Amino acid sequence: MQYLKTQSLCVGLLTCTTVAPSWGQSMTASRPNILWIVTDDHRPDSIAAFNRAVTGLSESPLGFVSSPSADKLAKEGVLFTQAYCNAPSCSPSRASMQTGQYPFRNGVYGFENFHRRESFTRPMIADVMVAAGYGTAVVGKLDTRRHKPGEKRYDIPFDAYLERAEFRKTRVENRPFWTRINGELYLKERYHFSDGNFEDIYINKPEGPLTAEEIARRKALESKYHIIRPHTLGHEPGLATLIMAGEATLPKEELYHTQVNNLFLDYLRHPDRTFEHPFTAASPVKGPVTSKPLFVHLSYEWPHTPVLPPKEFRDQFKHLDYKIPKFSKAELEKLPLQMRQIYERFKTDEMTEAEQLRMIRDYYAFCAYGDWLIGQAVDAFKEYSRRLNQHWVIIYTVGDHAWHLGENGITAKFGPYNKAMRCTIIAVSSDKSLFPPNTVCHDLVEFVDLAPTFYSLAGLSLEDDSLSHLDGYPLMSILRREKSREYVLAETNHSVEHRASIRNKEFVFSMRTRPVGYKPINGVNPQTIKWGLEAPEDAVDMTLFDLRVDPLERNNVANDPKYRELARWFRQKLGRIVLGDRRIECNWQNDGEWQLFDFAKGADDKRLNIPKAIIPPSHHHGAVAKGKVIVQ
Repeated sequence: MQYLKTQSLCVGLLTCTTVAPSWGQSMTASRPNILWIVTDDHRPDSIAAFNRAVTGLSESPLGFVSSPSADKLAKEGVLFTQAYCNAPSCSPSRASMQTGQYPFRNGVYGFENFHRRESFTRPMIADVMVAAGYGTAVVGKLDTRRHKPGEKRYDIPFDAYLERAEFRKTRVENRPFWTRINGELYLKERYHFSDGNFEDIYINKPEGPLTAEEIARRKALESKYHIIRPHTLGHEPGLATLIMAGEATLPKEELYHTQVNNLFLDYLRHPDRTFEHPFTAASPVKGPVTSKPLFVHLSYEWPHTPVLPPKEFRDQFKHLDYKIPKFSKAELEKLPLQMRQIYERFKTDEMTEAEQLRMIRDYYAFCAYGDWLIGQAVDAFKEYSRRLNQHWVIIYTVGDHAWHLGENGITAKFGPYNKAMRCTIIAVSSDKSLFPPNTVCHDLVEFVDLAPTFYSLAGLSLEDDSLSHLDGYPLMSILRREKSREYVLAETNHSVEHRASIRNKEFVFSMRTRPVGYKPINGVNPQTIKWGLEAPEDAVDMTLFDLRVDPLERNNVANDPKYRELARWFRQKLGRIVLGDRRIECNWQNDGEWQLFDFAKGADDKRLNIPKAIIPPSHHHGAVAKGKVIVQ
């Protein structure tokens, strides 16, 4: 037997835990049922087990959290504390998960509607699992926008396709949507009630001001349900409507998120049968085929805005005290334009202290409600597998990315900050040698590791040419120290255009990678591919945070003379990887308009090897000490 040594970053919570060396062989013969859970905009510090693993305290740095279901699951398996998304926004992050590729290698940087017609595209998780003989289902939010030619329906071949767009009951409860009333365009929200009635309120009218009556009606509903929005309301209609806090108008049993769970539970209750469900337009719904191993992607939208926890959970948090993250506008003076734009679009530091406190309370209350759903789903999946005497694996990906609650002056994602990008993964199996109980792994993990994890569990060889495109490693290989990396990568072009980042445990560097206004979907321009490497330093909007002394990322030192050579070194390292190591840019609207850039092939070697001479000394060495990771 091989042991995880206590001095390793992968450590047992209680004792040093053994790991069988034959994990691949042990599970291949009886390929496990797999449940892959993903949440949305979910901070890892909403999980008490995560907080205990990295700080020794159950509370988050802001205050109390409640997560009994996730805590129980973490105790049964492995908690990966340093799991990072590869894009700090929903669609590109999920595309990187589903393809097992970085955004700069799959060509999906934002909310593009992509497709499989181009020769560079590779199979996605559902494609591979179906081909491997798995029965498959998706329930909830997919938001991976690969479409069939000429159709809006997603082109991802799950056997049971229960994606949110297929639901009969609208998911736009409390979400803004555009509509015309008597010829006038309005941005409105709809609120449902238990008696079957609903109320519409108007948020914006671009073609003229709202009437006094419309404003009064909106304010009355917002007051009744304690709704809080950013103070940017009215400045940018599509963004400023975000609901950061409030109370759901429905009890927990009737909420959209509960109905997603109920649909999943009904699916498991109907093996080898079809069934009708009032919540989905698919008629009838296919239940799981018991002659096949099962792969289910259960994907929630909580705690994504609108943050409206049900009253039962909100009441548990509404009198709790929380710390409001520290922020000073002086921090903005050292930030480049692109990073200041993130602040201007999503700032919440101008909210009152009472509003910020309610925002934090309701966010954690929403997470607690979601944890209640997780418990139901996990128990049902285990019971389904037990009845069939089948092995099972559960991979709980806590957040497609994370979320700021006032850190860096914002409540959002989209930026290269730790608060937007650091998540956690919990992996549990009925085969305890696969993911040993009570184990914490502090090694760097990326979301591109999820696809190879599933393929390995399915008994596939990652050495096969058909899987050579994968950018990640199986979680089992990272856990056993067979694979490792010294940095994590990310890039997105959503919200403030192209920005990429590279992070290790001591530094995080980010930069604008493409010229202002450039997006491949507006036309691929190969002439500017080296712009990020060659443009004046001021133009690429560099940031560098020294996590040894600034773990909260409040002091950009990219222009500090002591750090200038280090920032330049990171610029070349990151730029060569994301721009020149098999980068794909595609105009998905025109067939055949794409280009591969490989002028720096091999730059992504997973090693940093920063010259010691350009690293400024620090009296506070490292972000890891005595097995603990500083929570940011």
